[in-house]
Amino acid sequence: MENEKIVKPVKLMLPAHWDAFEELGHFKRDEKSNGSDSFAAPHNMIFEFMVMLEKFRKEANRPVSIHCTYDKEGHSPKSMHKKTACAAADGHVSGFSLLDECRILVAMGFDGVGAYPYSWASRGFHMDMRSIYGKPKVCWIEDEFKTGKYIYYTDPNEFLLKLGEVESAKEKY
Repeated sequence: MENEKIVKPVKLMLPAHWDAFEELGHFKRDEKSNGSDSFAAPHNMIFEFMVMLEKFRKEANRPVSIHCTYDKEGHSPKSMHKKTACAAADGHVSGFSLLDECRILVAMGFDGVGAYPYSWASRGFHMDMRSIYGKPKVCWIEDEFKTGKYIYYTDPNEFLLKLGEVESAKEKY
């Protein structure tokens, strides 16, 4: 799974790329979130994805905490986190609702957008650029029973509508 064929030309992050990102002050190769490395294998990150991540940070205009990027353990069997050339991240934006985070991700054109309203210590999102691997766009919401199952959507607007309903229902309790 990790070595599926890349169908679009990409380049991996080099030390010079990381130096430039670190000068911006938003993401660092040795960054930590909840005591774990945000970028466990910084040299495995795809440069184009990191540019999109930086654009997301600018669009949100708030701190973005990255929980996980490249990770061979955990996640679903076909997870984009397991790709040797990684274009995936999980995280959250301080002070934003999950719906607002996902609206930005969808508007920016991320190919994979997942919403986790239930299972993480602080609810969060998944973002990826799966088209690099020839995969179709998809959005999903974790099920409320935290069983590791997801409800998938091919229509991003339907996804955002349902996520809004989930967020509203959670606020009532």
